[in-house]
Amino acid sequence: MLRSTLSFQGYNYATKTLEIVTTPLYGLLFCPSCHKQHIDEGEFATREHRTHRCVDDAAGTGCFFEWRVEPTTFGVLSVEPPGKRVAFSAAVFVFTTAPEVRLLLIEHKLLKLWLPFGGELQRGETPFEAAKRELREESGFEVPAVRFPMMSTVPNTPPGFLGYEEHPAGPKGTHMNFNFLAIVADLLEPHGDGSWKSYQWFTEEQIFDLVATKKSTKNVSQFASSVFRRLREPPRHPSRQRT
Repeated sequence: MLRSTLSFQGYNYATKTLEIVTTPLYGLLFCPSCHKQHIDEGEFATREHRTHRCVDDAAGTGCFFEWRVEPTTFGVLSVEPPGKRVAFSAAVFVFTTAPEVRLLLIEHKLLKLWLPFGGELQRGETPFEAAKRELREESGFEVPAVRFPMMSTVPNTPPGFLGYEEHPAGPKGTHMNFNFLAIVADLLEPHGDGSWKSYQWFTEEQIFDLVATKKSTKNVSQFASSVFRRLREPPRHPSRQRT
């Protein structure tokens, strides 16, 4: 028999304190702290999720209380304060070589930075599966329009894998991030899921300018530069085998 009430332990970003709130079961539709009707915006609106935040991503308003709900678990639920929470994530650097080498970045609504597509891994996903899902959800790009090239000769390395890094992710804590490269044939137009404000295809010089003006991050620039260099290199032909 399900309980008729839920107890939430969540972190209030406005007061920087932990709060424990008891709410009726129907309260899943409302913020447990300020009791405002809760409508998930942005990245939460189009995918299964368990973490909720009382904030309108577009307007930046709300009481900023955050709570986590496990669909099959009722009782005391908790969310770690920022700085303590860590999560695996995946990012996808989308490049094209036609008519020249360019990188597609999106302007994130909440973080107000130009970033690649990406997000947190869902339960049971591999990083590569998460990368393909996030790209599909946030851009609308589908196979065969997208190609993940092999980047490593190490056996069982997933296609497109560029590298791993860790970075602060605002109120989400720390992201342990797997980065991937995807290639498209043209300057495609992405169709957003509400998590980003605008998009642009950038040259390498423009990426440097974004970082210099603090509109993007250094790790984005470093991964991007490695791909720009690789895609500008002429194709390598296998050498003749000596007999």
